[in-house]
Amino acid sequence: IFYTVGIIGILTPSLREDILSFTPYNLMLTTLILLWGVKGISIPLWSMLAYTFFIGFFIEVAGVYSGVLFGEYTYGETLGFQLFGVPITMGCNWFILSYGSAGVAQSIVKNPLSQIAVAAGLMTGVDVLIEPVATQLDFWQWKGGQIPIQNYVMWFIVSAGIHTIIRRTRLRFNKKMAYLIFVIQVVFFGVLTLFL
Repeated sequence: IFYTVGIIGILTPSLREDILSFTPYNLMLTTLILLWGVKGISIPLWSMLAYTFFIGFFIEVAGVYSGVLFGEYTYGETLGFQLFGVPITMGCNWFILSYGSAGVAQSIVKNPLSQIAVAAGLMTGVDVLIEPVATQLDFWQWKGGQIPIQNYVMWFIVSAGIHTIIRRTRLRFNKKMAYLIFVIQVVFFGVLTLFL
């Protein structure tokens, strides 16, 4: 419901600014609903939340300050409160995408290395959908207005590292929740990419 309202509101010029002001809350709410929907809160799940949040957040901090990891970019105001030039909600975003992609990957391939590669590929694929929308909605801006290829390469590398750690936690995923979270992200950003 929240994402459907978001799509409609963002595609309606008169509502866009108001709807976008809820973006950070939507990311936090999605994280809470994901945790609630799993119905099996466990140490591996909390561990995954902690390290995906902190790895994701601090790799973004390093990226913003160095300009050499993902390319040169700066965050806008849409994603909410920032620490070290990075919105706190980016940690939520890395967790949401990691959970969804890992659950999907584990359900379609059995080999551990294949699961890591597929999950990292899925996350990078979602970033391909996110990027055109993100710049239009002031999530972040790239220097020169061009998205560098190294951004996608780094997304795959960081995602693969995160998914390697996920494999070691032996977390049992709620497949329905993983698919739901992943499909919602793809549909949301896919529709906005097509029509924005």
